[in-house]
Amino acid sequence: MSIAADLTHGHILKFLAADSPWRSNIRVVETTGSTNADLLAAAAQGVPERTILVAEHQTAGRGRLQRIWSNNPGRDLIFSLLLRPRLDLQVLPSITLAVGLAVQMLIAEKVAAPVGLKWPNDVLAAGKKISGILCETILTDVPMVVVGIGINVNTLRHQLPEELRETATSLQILTETVFDRGQLLVNLLSYTEHFYRRWMEEREMVFREWEKKSAIRGKTLTIVEGDTIFQARAEGLDEWGRLAVDVDGRRRVVGSGEIILPEE
Repeated sequence: MSIAADLTHGHILKFLAADSPWRSNIRVVETTGSTNADLLAAAAQGVPERTILVAEHQTAGRGRLQRIWSNNPGRDLIFSLLLRPRLDLQVLPSITLAVGLAVQMLIAEKVAAPVGLKWPNDVLAAGKKISGILCETILTDVPMVVVGIGINVNTLRHQLPEELRETATSLQILTETVFDRGQLLVNLLSYTEHFYRRWMEEREMVFREWEKKSAIRGKTLTIVEGDTIFQARAEGLDEWGRLAVDVDGRRRVVGSGEIILPEE
């Protein structure tokens, strides 16, 4: 296997502006276990903010709750980026919401189907998962956050794992169009820069924007928190980006766990 032409380092640079803050530290590899794991190790060694690691294929890709993230070599977009936000630790988990808005914007520009956000880290198109985000933090004097992003780009339905064919989709499935992954990456970096800066400076506005793009607001969800399972109606986000829900008329805040939609 080799890196396809639309994902080579030189091809990606064609789309990046000369003054882009992302331009100097992009690395593309054919195969790795996990771009997040590799970039976490590199972050500990001092690589600069906005370092990006792109992989044509991952053999041990991870989602939240230690789930496996599978991808099709030559067809999907898998990468991780490093950020160093100078903010309180309590705020850091909500960076996932800002990155989710960037991914939602990218995908919504390409498809006619509705594109929404599922708390805390999934992007849904036509009600099916098209992208996932995994943020992992290293706690130092200035915290480091590695953001892993996976997007199903040119994967066809029969190439999805059989167990995911009813719940996942791709840009090509939705549009019958082949996309240039290098150009998608550069566009997404631009949107990520925008929402990252807004998240650091005016987080409340980012949360309100996330609520507008939510695929779950007003829906009755099944929520799994550890050994506790309950149903609740999604209301919005609290001041820290946690999910606020209504449980039999009482407000409850969900800080972590699994959210299951009625149709899942």
